[in-house]
Parts: sequence; structure tokens; C-alpha cells
Amino acid sequence: RPNLFSPEFRHLMVEKMNAMEDAWREKNWHAVIFLDADLIVTKAFIPDLVNLPQQLVLSPHHLPPELRTRSTVGRFNAGFVLAKSPAFHEWWREAFLTRPDRFMEQACLDDAPGIFDAFLLDQRANIGCWRRSWLTRFAPIPQDCLFLHVHLFQPVDTLEGFLQRSYALYCQIGRASCRERV
Repeated sequence: RPNLFSPEFRHLMVEKMNAMEDAWREKNWHAVIFLDADLIVTKAFIPDLVNLPQQLVLSPHHLPPELRTRSTVGRFNAGFVLAKSPAFHEWWREAFLTRPDRFMEQACLDDAPGIFDAFLLDQRANIGCWRRSWLTRFAPIPQDCLFLHVHLFQPVDTLEGFLQRSYALYCQIGRASCRERV
């Protein structure tokens, strides 16, 4: 896997916009959704989002206050994006390529709600290791969780890798306890 800040990794991130463009070219869809491969869908939700009147659906990180002030990754997570406007992927690509000083393909999404009519997912969506206090004190997984964002195969050779793997294990335990309560 290329280093997160390498030109090779940036090239991989632009493939998100390219995939959305390919989908729009394939057919005149009502909406195009990009989902990272490391999302685990836990409840049907996409038909509800497609029927919303907004042009764009984004997923905030919902960082806890102690991490929110230090975060440089942007307000939204780029692992889930729903667009009803074929112009979105073009805007996203341009915003990403022209601002290499911002964090990857995510930080430029901060500007999207000012350009596109956007709906923001609530805390039931895109739950990842970034929703933690302290090092590995993760927020409870809501019973009505829509999807988890879990990096299952992140190497454990850095602190970030350790956090990602710890969160993957937490999700396994947390989802099991949710099933027991039902």
C-alpha cells in the first residue's frame, strides 16, 4: 500500500471521482453512490437516501469534541458519497487536484454543501475508529447503525494501524452484544 501522502496514493484517491464519472456515463441514473470497499452495511438505507430531494448526501465524521479541534482530515468522510448531480464528481476532482495542501480527497468536501444542496447523514452512519475518546475508547455502536467503516486489513505496523485493528475487533464484539440485546 502506498504511503498516505505519496503521489501514488493521491492517484488512487482520484479513482473515486473517476468511478462516479464512469457510472454517470454508463446510463442516465437518478443517483450515483460511491462506497469504499471497507464499509460494512448493517441496515438497508440507500432507497431512503435516493428519494431525498437534495443533490448530495455526505457523511460527517461526527468526531468527539476532543478530536474535532485537532482534526485536519475534513468534516466529511469520503468513503461514502451519494450524488444526484452529474456535475459533482467533476467539482470534487477539481477541488481535490487544485488543493494538494488539504487532506486527501476528504478535506475538499468541506466546501461541497456551499455548492450543492446537501443532506448530512446522522451519527448512525459511517461509524469508524475516529469516533473515539482517548486512544481506544470507542463510542458505542448504535443498534440502528446503517454502516460501519472498518479497515480490516490495515497492517499493524503504525499507531494508525493499531487503532484501525483495535476498532475492527471492537466492532466484532460490539455488534455481537447488539445482537444479544435484540
